[in-house]
Amino acid sequence: MTILRRLAVNTLRTVVWLSSPATQSWAKAMLAELDSISSEWKAFFWAIGSVRVLFVRQTIRPASLSDIPAAAKVLADRMNQRTRLGCVMVVGMALFFGRFFLHAPNALQQTGCALLVVAMLYMLFQLVTGRPKHIAPNADLAAQTNLYRSELKRERDFHRGRSFWSRLAVVMPGFILLCIGGMVADPSAIRSQTIQLALFFFFALLAIPNNLRFAKRYAHQLQELEHLELKG
Repeated sequence: MTILRRLAVNTLRTVVWLSSPATQSWAKAMLAELDSISSEWKAFFWAIGSVRVLFVRQTIRPASLSDIPAAAKVLADRMNQRTRLGCVMVVGMALFFGRFFLHAPNALQQTGCALLVVAMLYMLFQLVTGRPKHIAPNADLAAQTNLYRSELKRERDFHRGRSFWSRLAVVMPGFILLCIGGMVADPSAIRSQTIQLALFFFFALLAIPNNLRFAKRYAHQLQELEHLELKG
């Protein structure tokens, strides 16, 4: 098996592992289809294209209280998928910055790397503790409704308030020091380091409205749940 083919297979296997139950069958079908693609490059791009399944947002808007169990399951599946995908990303970044720490040319960059590793571990902590709670399949509707409400609140709070702002704030010092250290180590790279810093702040600012929009969506679903309970 060539390197490209092996990379394509491993990519699709990773997508199958990270995808939610609602999209996992589609990812498995793409993995099975890989055998029929003879071109190595076509197989590679086929695998890369499968990554988009990880960003498909499955949701159910319950029209009555009887829809709550299905909605709660879809929400839990999405939270578990985010946990798996997020953990892979932050652990990978922690390892990257940890490795760079060993070869950093000055104390500023070493400090920046150390702070970024701490930031990634903090994000890992938030992801792991934010996993959905398990509930018995034979639980009654009241218990499943309470679980659904609590998970919606946790998702709302994950994207706003102290949880979100702390994630944003904990990354900034390390990245700023890393860029400043790069400028000190190589004055000719000041322009490129400045561009990296500007892009970092741009995406950090972009994350604010995106997360607040998610928080607002979950708050709206909580209001819908309250209306259903009043009607029921």
